[in-house]
Amino acid sequence: RKEKHFLVPKTYKMFVNGNFIRSEQGHVLSYKNGLRVPRASKKDIRDAVIAAASALHKWEQYSPFLKSQVIYRMAEMLSGRINEFVAELHKGLVDLSEEEAKKEIEHTIQAIFHYAGWADKFQHIISCVNPVVSSYFCFSIPEPVGILGVIPSVNEKYGYMAIPVIMIISAITAGNSVIIIAPEANPFPLLSFAEVISTSDCPPGLINILTGKLTEILPVLTSHMRVNGLFTTEGEHEITALIRANAAINVKRFIKATENEILNFTENSLDLINKLVEIKTIWHPIEWIPELSPGKY
Repeated sequence: RKEKHFLVPKTYKMFVNGNFIRSEQGHVLSYKNGLRVPRASKKDIRDAVIAAASALHKWEQYSPFLKSQVIYRMAEMLSGRINEFVAELHKGLVDLSEEEAKKEIEHTIQAIFHYAGWADKFQHIISCVNPVVSSYFCFSIPEPVGILGVIPSVNEKYGYMAIPVIMIISAITAGNSVIIIAPEANPFPLLSFAEVISTSDCPPGLINILTGKLTEILPVLTSHMRVNGLFTTEGEHEITALIRANAAINVKRFIKATENEILNFTENSLDLINKLVEIKTIWHPIEWIPELSPGKY
């Protein structure tokens, strides 16, 4: 006779500073399939920002090639768990066929592989040496925006796994640390993706995933003075207006991308990375010694 296997129900938790945590207040958000996720409090959001600030400095110390290896490792870990993530996309919440769910996961894996290749190359394309008529060298080089609050839009197709994950990967490829609000309608695939992150040698706090009510998390995260930029694909006018208004409080970068820009990564990835960096221009003086080069610099 067949033996019965004892199944342990999975407990979904937020991912902050490399740890799987419950809400500081102990509140949860319940779903019709009986599953629950933590409901982030203001303190949880503040803890995520502190963790992201610490990780940003560590991530800057990684060489571009090492960043590429870390991102590549995420693709490896995800590709070994395709069936599990296909099941996560269902959970009784999303009307997707198994074939459609598998296609979305494979699209996500391809995107991660793609950005892994850019991590140590985009600097050469975006950087430049500027011609100047003076005794200076002039360089323009990209540097990360800093801590990014990421707000993905809600879309039944590709909106619960592919879009949020590609937004995360593009942001860290550009050198930023991330605090993402998991889609309220179905946060489970993104919470399981935290298990991929935790086994991919990311510095703790580089990627932080919050769950709960968007209306509760969004005002706190977008108005936090330590957050440097807000990255969204959100098309709803009221939400976008709130993000823009709170970005203006301390002149955060407001970065808007369409869902097509995110998903069509083969054509738009470099443009997206360009949106997620700032360009720093450096003027370096050259000493002029007339005896050695009269009349010339």
